[in-house]
Amino acid sequence: IPADGSGTPLPGIPAPTAQDDAVVQVLTAGIDLVKTAGSAPDGQTLVINQPAPVNVTYSFRITNTGTSYLKNITITDDKIGAICTIAGPLAPGASTTCTAAILVSADVTNTGTATGTPTDAAGTPIRGLSNPTDTDQAKVEFRGRLGDWVWWDKNENGLQDAGEPGIPGVIVVLTPTVGSPVSTVTDVNGYYTFTNLLAG
Repeated sequence: IPADGSGTPLPGIPAPTAQDDAVVQVLTAGIDLVKTAGSAPDGQTLVINQPAPVNVTYSFRITNTGTSYLKNITITDDKIGAICTIAGPLAPGASTTCTAAILVSADVTNTGTATGTPTDAAGTPIRGLSNPTDTDQAKVEFRGRLGDWVWWDKNENGLQDAGEPGIPGVIVVLTPTVGSPVSTVTDVNGYYTFTNLLAG
């Protein structure tokens, strides 16, 4: 309030005001891991229709979902072990991918884990922010194949002799011990194949 030297308010003079803005940025730390096996999309099983063992390439895609940067990002797997370390800093919203090719000998479900250290753009750790962690699973299953040839046994000896042709268009039915029967049709040469068969 404007006043004279004795402190008496001066009428008709408006009180002065002042304003200064301050910007407060709240930083968060977050990480997202998407783990996939082979060509299977995230959350789906990689089905292999050939005998084990088979080389499978696992992909580990890491995305910084926070507003801070991340450095020293480690990716591990509960079955494989250490996958990679990303030095960073990885910017908010940015992604990167590590891969690992592994010889898989049986059905397996394994879990990947990603952890990073929150930092500023220069890579200096930010006090008060916990290291974010995320996990994701990938599953691999082996399925069986079954097939043969339907032919015209001209001499009825039960053997596939030379000159005895395959028969196309024959419906072949497979009856499993569990579940419903499945069918297929022989090709132009008399061959048929059932794939994606569960054990038993």
